[in-house]
Amino acid sequence: MTKRKLVFNMIAIVSLALVIASCTKEEAAPLITDDNLEIVQDFNLSDDGNLKSTTVNFVPTANLTQDEIDGLLWMREEEKVAMDVYNVFYDTYGLKIFDNIAKSELKHTNAVKALLDFYSIPDPALSSPGLFTNQDLQQLYDDLILQGMVSEVAALQTGALIEEVDILDIEEEMVLTTNPNILMVYNNLLNGSKRHLVAFVKVLDQNGVVYVPLLLDPLVYADILTNTTVGGNGNGNGGNGNNGNCNGSGNGSNGNNGSGNNGNGGNGNNGGNGSGNGGNGNGSGNGNGNGSGNGNGGNGNCGN
Repeated sequence: MTKRKLVFNMIAIVSLALVIASCTKEEAAPLITDDNLEIVQDFNLSDDGNLKSTTVNFVPTANLTQDEIDGLLWMREEEKVAMDVYNVFYDTYGLKIFDNIAKSELKHTNAVKALLDFYSIPDPALSSPGLFTNQDLQQLYDDLILQGMVSEVAALQTGALIEEVDILDIEEEMVLTTNPNILMVYNNLLNGSKRHLVAFVKVLDQNGVVYVPLLLDPLVYADILTNTTVGGNGNGNGGNGNNGNCNGSGNGSNGNNGSGNNGNGGNGNNGGNGSGNGGNGNGSGNGNGNGSGNGNGGNGNCGN
């Protein structure tokens, strides 16, 4: 672990402990949680977190530098730290956000493992939850668990801190490599960590808790909140088109609800003459996800 990482992590944990201690006594009602919150996945993996032939996307490269190897070993276990912490918090508090993000972290740590396998680097990760080969990460895990076990809010704040640490560490590792395989995986990990951070902040905000970043630059943090989308993809269908005119250009009606949000029907087109059918209407909408689908166009209403 670099001195920067170690110092930043320890300062952040101490700072978070002070924040938690200052607000614990005022905590009251059960948390409002978004149980439908979905985390968009970045990798082609099965439900058990194993990669589905992702290695075919890796390209032959030169041998890795020692910095690149050290980075992969670190990231493999750091992603496992996040996964193991979130699993403990889910078992303790039952908040769905921890279960959702833990599943995402499983895919992240296994994506790094795919790189280790591709370059024939021994995997440092231990199979037992909460145990780590790297003793700095072991200490980090132990400290994070202690902070999060204070309360539900403390656990959510700890989750946000973990994602701050991940974002900074991934960015640091990306500077040290030009390897396209590593950069592809790290970029996905970085985007995932940003979404996870936004998800934790969202739930805290729903409960009247304003999260103040402990490590990220305030402007960088604000940009992440503004430009990072959290949620699943909607699957709404466009509605049937109304009757078209002579060229069948009738408008589609409202689409059905997507799983992420509401979709609205688009315009029908390409209607035939006489009793010919209008074209398809496209549904789309905004929200946590995007709903889309096709509706049947209306009938043309002139000629026989």
